[in-house]
Amino acid sequence: MNSLKSISGLTAATLVVAIISMLYQFILSGILLPSEFAIFSLSLSVVLISGYPAIGMSNEFTRRVKLGEEYRSGRFNKSGFLGIILVISFFSAALSFFLFSSWITTAIVASVVCIGLFSNTTNGWWIGKMKFAEFGIFSVFSSLLKLFIGVGIILIYPHGEYAIISYGIGFMALPMIALLWNRNEFLNDLSIIFQDFERLLSSAFAYIVLGFLMNQDILISSMLLPQILFEKYVYISLLTKSVLIVHGPIVAVMIPRLVESWNLDEGLEQISIQGTFRKYYVILAILTGAICLFGGVMLQEINTNWEKQISQFNFQLMVVYFMMVGLTLIDINILISKGMVTKEIIPKIICLLIPIFIFILLGERNDISEFVRFLLFLSFGQLIVSRFLFRTDLSRRG
Repeated sequence: MNSLKSISGLTAATLVVAIISMLYQFILSGILLPSEFAIFSLSLSVVLISGYPAIGMSNEFTRRVKLGEEYRSGRFNKSGFLGIILVISFFSAALSFFLFSSWITTAIVASVVCIGLFSNTTNGWWIGKMKFAEFGIFSVFSSLLKLFIGVGIILIYPHGEYAIISYGIGFMALPMIALLWNRNEFLNDLSIIFQDFERLLSSAFAYIVLGFLMNQDILISSMLLPQILFEKYVYISLLTKSVLIVHGPIVAVMIPRLVESWNLDEGLEQISIQGTFRKYYVILAILTGAICLFGGVMLQEINTNWEKQISQFNFQLMVVYFMMVGLTLIDINILISKGMVTKEIIPKIICLLIPIFIFILLGERNDISEFVRFLLFLSFGQLIVSRFLFRTDLSRRG
C-alpha cells in the first residue's frame, strides 16, 4: 500500500474517531453545566499533556519495530521504562490536585494517564508492523466504546471529572486486542522497547514539550482569561483542535516510510518524502478546519447551554492556529523517525517553549478575539523557531 493511500485510509478512520469525539463533547456540553464542562476540558488537557511522553516512546517504538532484527542488540532496561510510567503518573496526579484540589479528580486523572501510557506504546507496534487498516478499525471501536460508556456514566453522575473515566476504558481496548489477536508476534516485539533507554527517554521528553504545545492554549487561557471567558474559550478550542486529528495518521505512515528511506543513495529523495507529508497535512487540515468551522457554528445554534457570542472569525483563526502547531509537531516527528532525538537535541526542543513565556508576560487578555489573535502569533513564532533550530537536522539523512 502506498503512502498516500495509507494516509487516506488512516485519516478516514481518524475522521470517524474525531466525529465520535465531537459528538461526545457535544453531548457532554448539553448535559453538563459550563463550569462542569470546563472541569472536563481542563482534566482532559492534563490527561493529554501527561500522556504525550508515551506517544514519543510509541513513535520511537514504531521506528524500532520497523527496523526489526537490526535493533535487537541493545541491553534490556525494563525498570527504566516502568520508571517513566510511574514518574509521569505522579506528575499527572500532582498537576491535577494543584488545579482542582480534589482527591477524586486526582485519582481518576492519574489512573487514566497510567492506562494511556501503555496504550500509546501499543499503538507504536501496530504502526511499526504497518497494520494501518487494523489500527484504524480498532481505533474506531475504541472511540465507540468511550462514547457509549462515557454517556452512560455522565447520565448517572453529571460531573466533569467522571467523563474522563471513559477515556481510560477506551485506552484499554487496543492493548487487549493486540494480545488477543497477535499475542505471539506482539510479545516477541515488545522486548524492543526496553532497549536503548536513553533514546527512549529523549523521545518521551520531547513529547512532553509537544504535549504542552498542543494544549498550551487551554493552560494559558486558564491563567489569563476571567472564568466566564475561559469557559467560552474552551468551547472554541475543543472543537477546532480537531484540526490536529490529521497529524496522527500522517505521522503514523511517515515514520516507517522514512525509516525505509534510510538506505537510499540520494538524501534528496528523503527530503522530498518529508515535503510530501507536510503538504498532505496542510490539505487535510484545511478540509478538517472547514468541517470544524461549520460544526462549531451549528452547535452554537442548537446548544442551549452556551450563549451565542462566539464569532465565526475566532473559529477561523483557531483553525489556522492549530494547523501551524501541527506543522511544528511534524518537524519533531521527522527527527524521531530518523533516530536523531537524543539528549543533545533536547535543549533545542525546549526552546520551543520560550514564546509561551513571552506570551504570558504580555499580560491579561480580557477579550477572546484579542486572545485568539495573540495565539496565532504564538504558533507562528514557534514554527519559525522550529525551522531555524532544526534546519540542518531536518535536511540530514537518517
